[in-house]
Amino acid sequence: MGNPFLILAFVALLTSPAGVLSAQDGAPGATQVASKVKVKIAPDTDSRWPELRVEVLASGTAEISEPPELLLTTDDAFDDFVELRPEGSDPTADSVMPFIRLGRLSAGDAQEALPQVLSLLHRQKAVLGISDAGLPAGIKACKVTPEYPDNCLPVEAVRAVGPMLSTSVRNASREPKFIALLETSSSLGISAAAVRGSETMVRLAPGERLVIGPVADSGSKGKSHEILVVSEKAFDPAALAQPSPYGASCRVRLYPDCFAGGKPPPSTAGLSAIRFSFEERNADPEPVMGGGVVAARGDSDWMVELYSTLPYTPEEIEADKRLPPAERQYLAKRSPEERAHACGGTMLAANLVLTAAHCVATGRFLKPNEMRLFTDRRVRIGSLRLGRGGETRAIVGAVIHDGYTAQEAGIPYDIALLLVKSDERFRLEARALKVATTSPPPGTILTGLGWGYTQSVAPGANLLVSMANKLQHNPQLLQQAPLEVLAGPACNRRVGGKWRPGMLCLVTPKTVSARGGAPTFSCRGDSGGPLVRAYGSGQEELVGLTSWSLGCGYKDTPSVYTSAAYFSRWVEAARKAIRAGAVVRLGDPASGR
Repeated sequence: MGNPFLILAFVALLTSPAGVLSAQDGAPGATQVASKVKVKIAPDTDSRWPELRVEVLASGTAEISEPPELLLTTDDAFDDFVELRPEGSDPTADSVMPFIRLGRLSAGDAQEALPQVLSLLHRQKAVLGISDAGLPAGIKACKVTPEYPDNCLPVEAVRAVGPMLSTSVRNASREPKFIALLETSSSLGISAAAVRGSETMVRLAPGERLVIGPVADSGSKGKSHEILVVSEKAFDPAALAQPSPYGASCRVRLYPDCFAGGKPPPSTAGLSAIRFSFEERNADPEPVMGGGVVAARGDSDWMVELYSTLPYTPEEIEADKRLPPAERQYLAKRSPEERAHACGGTMLAANLVLTAAHCVATGRFLKPNEMRLFTDRRVRIGSLRLGRGGETRAIVGAVIHDGYTAQEAGIPYDIALLLVKSDERFRLEARALKVATTSPPPGTILTGLGWGYTQSVAPGANLLVSMANKLQHNPQLLQQAPLEVLAGPACNRRVGGKWRPGMLCLVTPKTVSARGGAPTFSCRGDSGGPLVRAYGSGQEELVGLTSWSLGCGYKDTPSVYTSAAYFSRWVEAARKAIRAGAVVRLGDPASGR
């Protein structure tokens, strides 16, 4: 993005409204009928998934055509997912056609979502097309800064600064005009901005001028547009709007339930428009999960959240406020979902979850209270959101490694298997992840996932407060981050001799450090969550479980995981030993423990 301070300085020197767009003598735009979205299907994709062609042709909003606007193809690495990619258009043009990932083909999600995406694209094309019929008669409009509302910016500055600019509109005709300002982007949503007070459409008298404040940045994933719609008669801007499907759990791929319901293309009779287009905005996510990003929904179907069924009472929250800062949990500053979150876990089967022993066999769950696990903990599957969505299941049985005591250096044997049962009549079909049988060698890049804290903390310090002296919060969406395997002896030196066989040590990948990327690490809240090999490929393996660390991401201190491969024989024995209504202690079959 350009430097706004330099642009403001430049604007202050302008003496003529060079950026004005106007049309004194043109006629109002005629009804615009948006042409269908032009799609091409990659040959290999077309032959393997012929139903995609059927969906395109039956949509009524798209057609198979050359030259295309979008290419329908499968992901280069994961051929179970379909993508719509911009194709055959001038990359410098004002196209809004986005790069879109859809759900799994094998599950039918992509086929079901495709016509809904095409409907949104067609409607968006209709709205953008209003500005293609010529400029509105008698309307002068340009982009200005709030500090200099009388000076129009040149097109180059408008593209650079984008939605942070105001819009100056003047009715230079002899007749009243009705105006509205729409915003749209590659997030596929179309929204009507407030142009005066809370009004989204206003009457502009002859000679009247209006300055509309900056439109709130929608966080688009690419090129965006503002469309100043003009009519000689009153109209409803809401009829032109549509919600974006990119909600909380649909940020990476679009699934059928990401859509709020399609609308037919809007009538544009009597409307004309001026379009302002902005360059692609920086869409890089903020560092999370210690340098990670939001996890892909279709790639994380086996992810589980363990949470507490015992909410904090108002009295406990008030009592926490009165504790010394070092003892406080800052409950009042945390959402109910944060307060309830305990750990992560991984589905190994429709009714089995693998997690860390310290998530279910310490504190209130120590003998003789181990049966409280069945009432005080529960699991959530099928959701990327912390504490929301998906389906919850009861824990009805558990197997804890007999070697786990939580009293030795580090946390050896930190592994547990849970038996879960659904209360729902219609159950989610959770995808299971297989357990690796070979440990990854040093230098291997793996993926860690979790809802844990995201900022660095020094060893021995309060994990609730980051090194920047900010209160830590659990992210609202599941995070994933790359991690590199560190050899055991090197790890042991960095953790003060606390490493044991059966542990894996992970550090920030050298490639991430070399390009100046944020450190990657696990922290409180990630416990029990998976460490995955070949994440997102359809050939994933569970390599480890988040176990412990000294601080969080401090210098070169590693994050330590329980090795799933090391305990793979134990997992198989635990599958056989687990039963409803019991907490079983089970030793490692290899050593007789």
